[in-house]
Amino acid sequence: MLWLINVILLVFFLGMAFLWATYGLFSALIQLGLVIAAGAIAFAVWEPLAEILLGRMPAIAWGVALLAPFALLLIGFRVAFDKLVKANVQTNNLLSQVGGGAVGLAAGYLAAGVALLGIAHLPMGERILGYQPFQAAGFRTDAAPDSDLWPGLQADRYASSFFTTLAAGPFSPSLSDANLATHRPDPFEAAHRLRLGPDPAAANAVAPGDVEVLGVAAAAPSVEELKQMIGFAAFDALLKAPPTDDLANFRITPTIADTNLGALRRPETLEQLGKGYGDGEGNPVQLRDMLDAMSQDLIDRAQTGLAPEIAGNRQLLLVPTRWTQSPTSFDVDSRIRINPTQARLYFTNADDALEAAAPVALSRFTAVRGGRVLFFFSEVSQVVGTNDTEDLVFIFAVPQDATPQRLMLRNLRFDLPEPTKLADLETARLLGAPPLAVAAPQTTVAAGSTASGIDGVTFATTSRLPRAISPNSADASLQRNNDDTALQSGEGFAPKAPGRAMTRTIATSTGEGMVRMQITPRVAQSFLGQARDVAARTQPLNIIDSFGQPYNPIAYVIAKQDGSQYIGVNPAGYRAPSQMQLNRLTNDDEFYVYFRVPANTKITEVVFGVFRSNEQVKLPEPLEVPADTGR
Repeated sequence: MLWLINVILLVFFLGMAFLWATYGLFSALIQLGLVIAAGAIAFAVWEPLAEILLGRMPAIAWGVALLAPFALLLIGFRVAFDKLVKANVQTNNLLSQVGGGAVGLAAGYLAAGVALLGIAHLPMGERILGYQPFQAAGFRTDAAPDSDLWPGLQADRYASSFFTTLAAGPFSPSLSDANLATHRPDPFEAAHRLRLGPDPAAANAVAPGDVEVLGVAAAAPSVEELKQMIGFAAFDALLKAPPTDDLANFRITPTIADTNLGALRRPETLEQLGKGYGDGEGNPVQLRDMLDAMSQDLIDRAQTGLAPEIAGNRQLLLVPTRWTQSPTSFDVDSRIRINPTQARLYFTNADDALEAAAPVALSRFTAVRGGRVLFFFSEVSQVVGTNDTEDLVFIFAVPQDATPQRLMLRNLRFDLPEPTKLADLETARLLGAPPLAVAAPQTTVAAGSTASGIDGVTFATTSRLPRAISPNSADASLQRNNDDTALQSGEGFAPKAPGRAMTRTIATSTGEGMVRMQITPRVAQSFLGQARDVAARTQPLNIIDSFGQPYNPIAYVIAKQDGSQYIGVNPAGYRAPSQMQLNRLTNDDEFYVYFRVPANTKITEVVFGVFRSNEQVKLPEPLEVPADTGR
């Protein structure tokens, strides 16, 4: 299809040359001036207009904010000048035709370039009729000559350079140093880079207010110091510890494992929990050998991930950011997907020239793993988060003399302060070093619900099912009370309810309320993956009230993406997550657990026995459970 867009552009340019050759040189000169004026003004209002539109039409905001002003201004200018300038200037016919054709071609060329830049900011996928001038290669963006326009037809590339040069020269502002060249350099590369990514459903925009830049930290470690920073000192301490030491509070946080080191002391679960660190024949290995293998694996990953980037007198700049879930910042499935193509750091070098750097890595906080996880973009092309608020640290490798100026996140610009020099331990935490002990996670409270402080888990005081079910379509083993409005006991499958759906809640008695806990598939599947031996299968999933009374789950629901549900209700309670049908859970489903408690109870803690070593996580404020939770 690439030939088609080339032919369209070629025909358009020849048509413009012929049209303005007919109108003459003077009219063509006016048209060229109008295109330049309309383009310059459109680029000037582009950013503030896009920020307004991001809250209303995030997917197309940047494209519309450039195309609409340019088209409206060009049409308005053309109409106005046709009214004001009613006569043509008489020149030699040959000069008028040849000059008019050449100047008209230039006007059409610039107009087509601005139009292509605007279209490139629309959600068109990686290719526009086969046109894709760049391709992602790790965290770098390389040229893709086989998917570029024919030489001479690359109007968007040259229009971007033309208007950027004008902004830094004749059209530069008198009262400010800010212009297109300094604050939004190379719109051509940015427009096509933002569309690159492994997931076409990933959002490519973010509205002001949905993301916050928390600062900049600078670190200039050696390769050996870098290894220590991302966790090898912790492993060395563990390897030197006496065999009798309690290792239950130690964690590792590489992407290749999500392992409670205390659990590794059970030989029968060592192979499964080790994520492949066996002896090659499927036999368990000793704990110290396991830790040594994990440590070496991290060393190898650091060598391929960050170490090459800090060689040659370079430093790391760490930019912590906070993303809040909204329709503009997260994708349609309420996840956030970050590609290295969505972030650019602009800095000035020793010669005061502006340069750009892509993130070489990103660290993400996750309470399940007890700290940050470090992702190298040489290994992964995308980092996914599932929390309502995601704390992401972008890591850039830049020259030692670099001065950071601004950060671009999905085309949104953030001016950066002077970088601070953090202590090695603080830098290590931002880079994703595993904590030596798991601290109680931070939690937040909102009206009617509370986040548990465990990554991917939230509470609500309700007994309602995620989706109502039809009494006639549910599995016969699911028992309902007399008026068919609540489930009493049983386990089975409930297809998507056709027509009137009556069963909406799980039954409670007078003086009782219900707490519903929603758990992401990733966390729920860790129950199944780690509950292999007898000890793990009996560990609890409980909530605890202000008097220390624990409550077992009495129901669970797996809400499938197609609208159906798998429901289990056991008034006697489930002793452990392994008694629930977690093997039915996929990454596209929702998982809910219900606890029946006395009315007016205050829930103060939650116990995740399987992967938290029975750690009781305290909520910052009690969750009060009213009697009427059927809403």
